[in-house]
Amino acid sequence: MTGVSREQLLADLRAADKEAAGPPTVSTVPAECEGTVREYVSTFDTWYGALEAAGLAADISPPGVDRETLVADLQRVASKIDRSPTGDHIAEHGDYDIETYELVFGSYVLALEAAGIDPETTQYNFSEVEPPEHRDTTKNVRYLREHGPTPSSEMPLGSSVSDRKHGMWRFVMTSGQGSTDNGGGATEAVYYLDDQHDAKSVLRTFFETNDALVRNKSRHGIILGVRNHSPDWVDTAKDLLNDIAAASDHTDETDVGVLVVTPTDDTLVQGVARTVETPVENINVIEGVDADSGYVLGMPEEQQALWNRVNTGDIVMSQTETGVYTFTVEQAVRDWNATPDLWAEYDDGVRVAGPDRPWPYLLLGTTGSEINLDLQTFWNAVSADETSEQIQYVPEEDLAELRAEFDTFWNFVSERAEHNDVAANQHRADDAEKKSPANSTRQTTGASGSENITVEIDSTIAFLVSDQQSDDVASLVGAHLKQAVDGIDPATSAVTSTSTSAVRVELTGTQRTLIRALCGEDADYKSIDAFVEDAIRTHLEIPDTEEEFSISLSGTTAMALERLVERDGIEINDLLSEQIAELVAEKL
Repeated sequence: MTGVSREQLLADLRAADKEAAGPPTVSTVPAECEGTVREYVSTFDTWYGALEAAGLAADISPPGVDRETLVADLQRVASKIDRSPTGDHIAEHGDYDIETYELVFGSYVLALEAAGIDPETTQYNFSEVEPPEHRDTTKNVRYLREHGPTPSSEMPLGSSVSDRKHGMWRFVMTSGQGSTDNGGGATEAVYYLDDQHDAKSVLRTFFETNDALVRNKSRHGIILGVRNHSPDWVDTAKDLLNDIAAASDHTDETDVGVLVVTPTDDTLVQGVARTVETPVENINVIEGVDADSGYVLGMPEEQQALWNRVNTGDIVMSQTETGVYTFTVEQAVRDWNATPDLWAEYDDGVRVAGPDRPWPYLLLGTTGSEINLDLQTFWNAVSADETSEQIQYVPEEDLAELRAEFDTFWNFVSERAEHNDVAANQHRADDAEKKSPANSTRQTTGASGSENITVEIDSTIAFLVSDQQSDDVASLVGAHLKQAVDGIDPATSAVTSTSTSAVRVELTGTQRTLIRALCGEDADYKSIDAFVEDAIRTHLEIPDTEEEFSISLSGTTAMALERLVERDGIEINDLLSEQIAELVAEKL
């Protein structure tokens, strides 16, 4: 409430009436009156009462129904549909129309409030009424304030741009550095408030919600997933995982061996790339295996003794052309018939690739990942000597020196990965600074090391950012850059609009380096243009979904629209979109 006097409320209504040459509506109150719609209804009991007191209701029929009757009918409709009723619900199930509610309560959302019904955020957005103080944020954010970090299945509504604007973030495991370590299946995201919930409460909720992941996924894979979200959370994650391990009967591999595969033979190289680097979708071709997908290492008959040494829980670590990949052994299976399905390639019935004899001794697992580790670093850390054999088993006793310093094999991998990542990130930043982005951006150097970049983005979005007088695109890009670096909802789309317009943005040297590193053919963003467009979409809350509007047209206009649609064979939405695009182009 603004505390405006009764006399001022009436004077503002009369002034608005003279300006508009007609009775004011609630939509004129925010622009023309010092008071709010709430104050008019509170002071004069109804919106009609306010108009009547101002002498402006001569041509308006009184409501003909009291507040209590309207509230009772609204509550009846709400109980019938078990949600906050919309205008369509009122038209279908109610005894009174929306206009009656607005005449009495000033706004339909005020009628909902009077009936004790919590309006949806969208209902406030399409009204002339500001939400009450306790509704200054979204329903999801209010829920998180009350309940703390929450699994996605328990959230009251789906995530939206408004949620993110009010500080709601999402944490979900991203399967380490690749998409291969599934940790026992899909994980459930946990939502939290960045300014209220600490890493420990978020991670504890996530681990409790996804207990299968903690049981099945390697500790290293979990740490990588946490680091991808926020490097500052890594130490907290390690402490929580230690607590979980100490409180359960499960111990984090203390007596495992490592089977190291460094293939030089072309057939083994191809076999490892096919079934160790990536999970196999047809793993169930192996006799006695029910899993839908997993990792398989095949060994020929003369390596049976080596196969016999491997135990459940051991780690297979393989070198491929793209990196080093691991999986945890869950089964050792002998199958003489699986080789053709898993590794052989045929052309008209003739084998053209793959083993020329069976690989019957199989090691299988469903948990695997790429690791940031050079194999020479591994050999330097263990007591065993590297041999010329393509497959070599390192038993747990030869890992004693490694464990003395790092507790577990995965801790060793994590520590080395952190060291490698620092060097790699610096190299990428240096390399990115030297390269020019492969897109349509044009650049000029500004003062203080800044850079004026002109990008081509969707014309409608360019119009919206201009129309809202938000020409400081740099601030929007800067805010979006922080989220992108933190791994929050990165976009993967390119600018695909056929109608684009130029937008200028000034960036610092650091921002240029980071954005260039994020953009590219195989990166999160396809181009700098796409990054800027997504920044504007996100921070101006421009939705990328279909929006539904109710539009009232005069009879002649409606008939003309129908004829145009019929004549040109085009959908109404497409026709309106074309007309808007033309208007936007004229404005720009």
